[in-house]
Amino acid sequence: MNKSPPSGVIVALSFIIANLGFSYALNKSEAFQTLELGLTVDKNVNRSTFHDFWKPDLGIETFVKTPFYQGDVEIGFQFISYMAKANRIPDYKSVYIYLGYGKEWRLPSRVYWFNGFKIGNYLMIFEGGKLGDPSKTESEFSADLVSRMSYPIHKTLRISVSTSYMIIYTHKRIEFAFISVGTSYSIKTPKWIRDFLN
Repeated sequence: MNKSPPSGVIVALSFIIANLGFSYALNKSEAFQTLELGLTVDKNVNRSTFHDFWKPDLGIETFVKTPFYQGDVEIGFQFISYMAKANRIPDYKSVYIYLGYGKEWRLPSRVYWFNGFKIGNYLMIFEGGKLGDPSKTESEFSADLVSRMSYPIHKTLRISVSTSYMIIYTHKRIEFAFISVGTSYSIKTPKWIRDFLN
């Protein structure tokens, strides 16, 4: 069952969009100058009623992050398999496609600290289901907060550890907490992409 995001989320997003527009002229020269390509392994660490019925496997997440005026914007997706704990319940796989925004600070000892949020579509594909089959799939709005610490081991290569808290707006909300480890590689954004985005 699809459920609309709460009004507080809409108000917060409107405020953020307004501030991004205000900061456009201040940071235009820095926007989209680099692309950070990331890959993480995600482990669900909380327990709730949901976990009485399904056991999550390790997840894989990939993202692309780029400077965006007062912070950084990223797009990505996460894939996780969930195994049912009872025969009457089907296994399912989740695909979470999201858009995120946040800000990164440089700390002592060359450590970088990123904090932000993500919103997107959480798609559940139940055992035996196919994309486009409404009887075997469910699509819901999802939002989460993320905090990521990273350390450069090379000029363009980082290792990272992060935590995130996700809410999926099903009829009865599902909440996940994740700990993730991963790596990322930065490149200069090709000129044709910068021209298109600007």
